[in-house]
Amino acid sequence: MHSYRSNTSCNLSFEEKKMKLEEELKAFNLNSYEARVYLALLRESMTPKQISEHAKVPLPRIYDTLKSLEAKGFVIKGEKYSAIAPEIALESRILQFKAEFENSIKEIEAKKNLLTKKLSSLYLRKPSAHEIAVLKGINSIVSKFLEIMNEASEIHITIRKALKAKELFKSCFQNLETKNKKIFIILPEKTKISKEDKEFIKKHGIKVKFHNTLFDLLVTEKDVLIGVPDPTAQEPYHSIAIWIRNEVFAKAIQQNLKEI
Repeated sequence: MHSYRSNTSCNLSFEEKKMKLEEELKAFNLNSYEARVYLALLRESMTPKQISEHAKVPLPRIYDTLKSLEAKGFVIKGEKYSAIAPEIALESRILQFKAEFENSIKEIEAKKNLLTKKLSSLYLRKPSAHEIAVLKGINSIVSKFLEIMNEASEIHITIRKALKAKELFKSCFQNLETKNKKIFIILPEKTKISKEDKEFIKKHGIKVKFHNTLFDLLVTEKDVLIGVPDPTAQEPYHSIAIWIRNEVFAKAIQQNLKEI
């Protein structure tokens, strides 16, 4: 009786492990049937009928599942079907994701350029000399960040909490013409700058200082963007920002930052 309980426990443990692996394979866009088939083939090569029995996938679904796994680079077809080594299959899948993502970006950029021309003719709003607004969510903040950066010739940035979103804000510089802009960044003391970041700083001609500041700030000749944490947010970067357009206020803060 004791032996039966022990074997049952082992079987449950193995099934739980398989279920966990199935869930993890979904990160690579494998559905439940595909994950089960791939896990079954890791042990040995099999015919479609054998795979159906071992993976507990209905036989009518086996062929389309195998075809999909071949396309995704997880199995190969010989006399029987075999699994491609996990390291190779997963790395190959990542490369597929990268290629698909790059193609999507190209398509979106092409649409963006066309749509920008169409929408710009409808955009009649004239900027005011004095404005204030609260921006909620990282996407709204990044949009305003880009707008301000494009219009400015002298830019001062202080970074505190925004270090967590560093890569996102660095991407804002990709399509920004920085040659005729003066850019100053103040980082927290003891911040370690990676080799990649040093190259980024050099490429854009950014001047860096180290000083502990109270807020994340973007300050130009007429705009101030103040970033503060938002504990109620549901997104990875919990932020809100206050945007102030006031030339006197902006220049006063600019002068204070220059004196740091």
